[in-house]
Amino acid sequence: MAEKTYSPTEGMKIAARRALKWKEEGKATGAGTAVGWGRASDIVAGNAMSLSVVKRMYSFFARHEVDKKGKDFNNTSNPSNGRIMWDAWGGDAGFTWSKKISEMNKSVFEGVFIKSVDADEVDTYIDKLEPNVNQEPTLQKKSVWGGAFDPATPNTLEEVLEDILIETLDEKLSD
Repeated sequence: MAEKTYSPTEGMKIAARRALKWKEEGKATGAGTAVGWGRASDIVAGNAMSLSVVKRMYSFFARHEVDKKGKDFNNTSNPSNGRIMWDAWGGDAGFTWSKKISEMNKSVFEGVFIKSVDADEVDTYIDKLEPNVNQEPTLQKKSVWGGAFDPATPNTLEEVLEDILIETLDEKLSD
């Protein structure tokens, strides 16, 4: 079965076209990466995007929303690099579009519905990562797992995430 794709909206095309124009006018010096400029070209061309690309777009917007508070973000005659790249990725229309699609698909994992993992919960686990003797990230099991604290049982982050998935699937299957 072919992967579902998503087409950019007119609002996204307008924003991306504006960013490319600013680049042509020399206003984008130092702005963006090849990926960002490629995204702008794809949006303007109306190229359909995979869910993976849409999620990366949403991630970009979530990280760069703070740029909207920066100097010259709303100055269209001399826009900040943050504004230029915001528009290159589809602007506000792209943010809304990618957020809606990402949220609509966030609890689907290969046809199995799982609960969403709270970002703060994951950050708590990641904060506890410490390098072991082999310099690989490890995570000590803590009582947050519902079991006794056992510092002698390190887990890799991959194992921890696998445990979360297994626990979540067990909960779903027992419902």
